[in-house]
Order: sequence, then C-alpha cells, then structure tokens
Amino acid sequence: MLLSARHFSVRRISAIVVAVCLLGSALRIFYALRCGVGYDEVFVMGVGLDELRASWFAFLIDVPVRRSDAITPLWWWVQSIPVASTDHLSLIGLRTLPVVLGSATLLLTWWAAKRRIGRGPAVILLVFTATSDVLAFANCRGEFAETLLVMIGLPAICMVGLQDYKWTKGLLWCLLIMTHLGKGACWVAGLGMAEVIWILCSAQRRRSVRPLLASFGAALVPVIGWLAVVNARAFSSGEVATDAGPRDSVWQSLVEITMGYRQTKKHMVAAPFDTLQVFLDAAVWPLTTIMAGPLVFGFVAAMVMLVCSRTRGRRHELVLSLAPWVLLVAAAVVLRGLVGSRFHLLYLPPLWLIASIGLWWVRSANPLLLVLAVVLWVGHLCVAEGWSSWSERTIDFSGHWPAFAATLAGAFGVACWHQWDRRRGQLGLLVATAVMIGAASWMGPARWGAAARFEPMNAAQGSQEQALLAAIDSWRKTDAPYPPANGRSLYIDLSNYYLLKADVTQEDIAKAVDYAELETRRVPDDARAWFYAGLAYQRQGRPADQIRRVWEKSYTLRANPGLKARLDALSPHAEG
Repeated sequence: MLLSARHFSVRRISAIVVAVCLLGSALRIFYALRCGVGYDEVFVMGVGLDELRASWFAFLIDVPVRRSDAITPLWWWVQSIPVASTDHLSLIGLRTLPVVLGSATLLLTWWAAKRRIGRGPAVILLVFTATSDVLAFANCRGEFAETLLVMIGLPAICMVGLQDYKWTKGLLWCLLIMTHLGKGACWVAGLGMAEVIWILCSAQRRRSVRPLLASFGAALVPVIGWLAVVNARAFSSGEVATDAGPRDSVWQSLVEITMGYRQTKKHMVAAPFDTLQVFLDAAVWPLTTIMAGPLVFGFVAAMVMLVCSRTRGRRHELVLSLAPWVLLVAAAVVLRGLVGSRFHLLYLPPLWLIASIGLWWVRSANPLLLVLAVVLWVGHLCVAEGWSSWSERTIDFSGHWPAFAATLAGAFGVACWHQWDRRRGQLGLLVATAVMIGAASWMGPARWGAAARFEPMNAAQGSQEQALLAAIDSWRKTDAPYPPANGRSLYIDLSNYYLLKADVTQEDIAKAVDYAELETRRVPDDARAWFYAGLAYQRQGRPADQIRRVWEKSYTLRANPGLKARLDALSPHAEG
C-alpha cells in the first residue's frame, strides 16, 4: 500500500508538472501570435541580425557593441540561429527561438528545483515561472535578452551553496554576463552575494571559499578577456555610436548602463510608484498582479520560518542567502523608478523560489491565517481592477462594488471552507486560482499587445507608452473603444529604415526593395507594401513604367492624394 501510494503521489505530481508546463508554453505561443511588431524588435534586433551577415567582425564584435546597450554578444549569436539558414528575416524567425527557450526554462526550473528544494516547493516555483506574464511577454518577443538571462539564471539560483558545482556555476555566471553586460553583472552580483552569505553561515568556511573563488575565476576571466579584445578592436578608432549613446570604451559603457542608467535611459525612468504598476494594475499585467499577493505572503512566511525553526536545513540556508539579493535589487529598481517591467526580472526569480519555500512551509499553518491571507489577497485584486486613471492616480469602484463585494465574500467562503474541511478547501482554492489565471490570460498582453509597439508605462508625458496607457484607462472607465490594433509590419519597417538612412547606399536600397517585395507577396492587399516597393524602385533608378505599375496597385487598394500626385508626375505626358 505504501509503495502504491507513493507511486500515485509521484504520478499526480508529474501530471501537475506536465499541465503547468503546457499552460506556460501555450501562454507564450498565444502572446507571440497576438502581440504586434515591437519597435526594438525591428530597429534593434531586426536590423542588427541583418548586419550580422556583413562580416565576421560584424558578427563577433561590431553589431553587439553598436546595436544595443548589452555590449556582450551571446543573445545576438543565439538569435542568429533561426535566421542563419534563411535569405531574409521573418517575424516567425525572430520569435520562434524565444518561445522555445521560454518553454525550456520551465523544464529546466523543474529539473533543478526538485533536486534542490524538493518536489512540493518546486511545483509552486514552476507555477510562478509559468504564469508570469512579464516573463511570458519577454519570451514572446525577439528583442528581450531576459529570455536567456532567466533560462540560465534559474538553474544557477538552485545551485547556490553547492560546492561540487563550482565549474558549472562559473560557466553559468559567465554566460549571464556574456548575454547582457549590465543585467548579467547584476545577476552575478546577486548570486555571488548569496554564495558569500551561504559561506558565512557554513561551519566549514575555509573549505567553502576555494570553490567560490574558482566559480568567480571561471566566470570573470573569459569575460574580462573578451571585453579587453572588444575594447581594443571596436573602440580603437575612438568614440563609437551605440544604441545607448556615444561611448569611447567598454568600461564607460559598463558604468553608464548600470550606475548611470537614470541618465542614459531617461525615457525609462519615472516615479517609484510607476515602477510598482506591474503589481498594481490588473489591466496591464493581470497575472503578475494575481501572483503579487502569494509572493508577498510566501516571502513573509519564509522569513517567519527562519525565525521560528529550531533547526536549519538546506531550504532555510537558501532562503537566508537569497533574501538580501531580493530586498536590495527590488529596492534599487523601485527607488530608481525603472518602469520597464523586465527590470523586475532582476529579482523576481529568487523571490519566486523564496516564496515557494515559504508557501510550502505554511501550508499546515493555522487556518485562520489562511482566511486572512486569502481575503487580503482578493482585496488587493479588487483594488488593482478598480484603477480609473493611472496618470491621475484614481480608483473608481462605482458600478463595480457589487462584483467586488461578491468576490470578497466568495474568498471568505472558500477560506472558511478550508478551515472546516482542509482537503476540499484546498481543492476549492486551487480551482478558484486556476479560473482566475485562465481568465487573466486573455487580458493584459493578450489585449494591449496587439495594439502596442511598447508596453504601457507611465513614463514621459506624450510618449507612445503613456498614450497607450491613457487609451486603456479611457476604455476601462468609459465606453471608449479599445486601442486599435498595431498595423506595423516587420518588412515595411525594415524597408522604410533602409530608405531613410542618412548614409544610404545602393546595398541598402536593394535591401529596401527586397523587404518591400516580400511584404507584397506576404500580404498582396497591403497598399503600404506596394507604395514602399515603388519608392524603393524610384531610389534604385528603375524605369518609370515599372514604378507607376506598383503605385497604381497601391492606389487601387487605398486612394491617397499624395500618391495620386506621384502618379501624375510619372504619367507619360509629364515625362514628355
């Protein structure tokens, strides 16, 4: 009986893991299909991948240095894999690998966490990772290096304190920095701090120091060597114009994308309250808003576990080692007013792990505590759903209060049910949470992603992000329509980019022709594609009748006075 019960338990956990992984993968695929073309997806990653083909120098050094503030090249090299064997870029090619890596992150998380913290907490950690819409949004777009950072970083977090994996940890730390110099350095600093705290809590400190030094050596020596080569080659002729501004050395880039970020990226900095939008506004990041309550409750429970437990196990030491990282980096992100949701991924993965351990520990706590926690959690969700205007900091419950009252009453009922019948109450709570997650999956990025080139954030007034956030607020509090779908196209944007370059060459014009023609074949009824094809033909010096033919096609699809004037100028009479 014991053996059969044990096998049933393992089988049930395996089924839950498979279901959660499938849910997380489906969410990423859904976002990838729904979200429109991102600005940086075209003008950073798309153009950069195009330029990688120019030469080995462009592939190894030039493009990673110029085309982004990452400086280090690993994300560029990884993203070049799907398009290396094709003649041209495509949106599918840009997004396929991030979605695959995002799904692989879930499997790696489960594999690493179940060995380190046990199956129960590992399942909770997997749920946090799979249902994070911030991470899923990063996984569905081609430009976000966070896809690779989190994929590498989560197994590295699970290895904190394991002395036998010093070279593996060093390799993972090296890959983090090589993915993105600034954010990778933040990850490695957090992991290094956690290792130091683990050593201070260890009884065998001397034996623990050498593996840590070996890990740092394996991580930093290749990176420093690489950066020295890049500094000598890319900056040998002086100042280089990078995506983050003009730079005269690798070391200046490192300082300005870390300590000087507030000045380097002013459009990404606002008030601390705006940074917290990711946890407070259910219309923008609903899944993260749902998980905010369990995260806070789990973190507090883990801290209580440290104080109340008489014995210290591997979970206690892991919580103690990772907690300072979470607190320091979260405070830095919020107080510096970094409004991009992806910045929260600098501390969310260790927070997920700590909260998972805390929630598993508190599962058998006083039922009255659960009643209070559930009611507070649902109360927070009601407030998050009630934002009337983010810019004006107003919440409006008029017309919604019956639903809010019913939701709170239902939460109180489920919690009390759990007190009377623990097994069925837990099942009711899980079902209610699953329903909320399923409903929220159809909101947030699944809604505004189709209309946005950037995520909604309350940054500089008049910005595209602010305009989109205002449109969402207007839709939520009035009968205004939802923001219209973003009609941008990867090929049209690339064609436009190459035509408008300040130092445009015949090779650039040829690329503009190719991308415009690709769009005419992809969407034959798109008037913009035929217009850009004619514009590129004109810049290339093709015959007037060929130009006139494609512009007539564009004018037939969508009449335009400006295009009519161009056609009149190309008429045979005008040429005569």
